[in-house]
Amino acid sequence: MSADNSEKVVSRRSMYKERFGYINSSTSVAAKLNQSRQALDEAVQAGRILRVKTYDGEYVYPSFQFAGASVIPEISRLVSILKDGGMDDWSVLYWLTSPLPMFDNETPVSMAMNNDGRFEQVVEIAHGEQVW
Repeated sequence: MSADNSEKVVSRRSMYKERFGYINSSTSVAAKLNQSRQALDEAVQAGRILRVKTYDGEYVYPSFQFAGASVIPEISRLVSILKDGGMDDWSVLYWLTSPLPMFDNETPVSMAMNNDGRFEQVVEIAHGEQVW
């Protein structure tokens, strides 16, 4: 990889981290959840875990969906709703990390983690995000 390409990769990874937080590889997530890669793939296919494919073909997992050795159920619920509605993986990731003006610009991720009673309103919004 040339120095120019290496700088582009570092720049893109920094951009991902700034917008989405830390990302994990398939190997690290499988180890964290104590699952095989096949079980992890099945959870992704079932819409319980969000995985995105980077520009260079690598599959990565946003770390905000994990707490210790578990998947945060509220995040999993939103991922499932949005995927069932026809959203692609990157659209789901952007939606989860986009500020919601009606909630003082909190993101769906932060509201899922806080679960302060407004989370069900976020679920209703997610149900309304159908892809035409």
